[in-house]
Amino acid sequence: MTQRLGSEGKDGSTMGVRSNFLKWLHGTEVKWDEENLKQLNRKQKQQLERVLKKKQRTLKFLVHLKGRKKVQEQKEEEEKNQKREKHDMISDIKEKFVSRLVEIQ
Repeated sequence: MTQRLGSEGKDGSTMGVRSNFLKWLHGTEVKWDEENLKQLNRKQKQQLERVLKKKQRTLKFLVHLKGRKKVQEQKEEEEKNQKREKHDMISDIKEKFVSRLVEIQ
């Protein structure tokens, strides 16, 4: 449900720009369009900008963490592959050694 400026709320009170702004700020369903943004005062616009910047930084940080997690997973996978290759090489050398010992006897 989208609240418009001057529309009545559930309790019959008139919803103003400030209440819509606060609802949007705290995550309830209020959609902002150009008409609503024009009616915000300077302090509310600054508050909106701060919130948007904070959300943007949070998103950047989450992307950064996700990237670090991928890099960590790649490193772990490479280490597993190296250990597996090392183990395979050792087992191959053991097999060759055992087969030569059998040939000698």
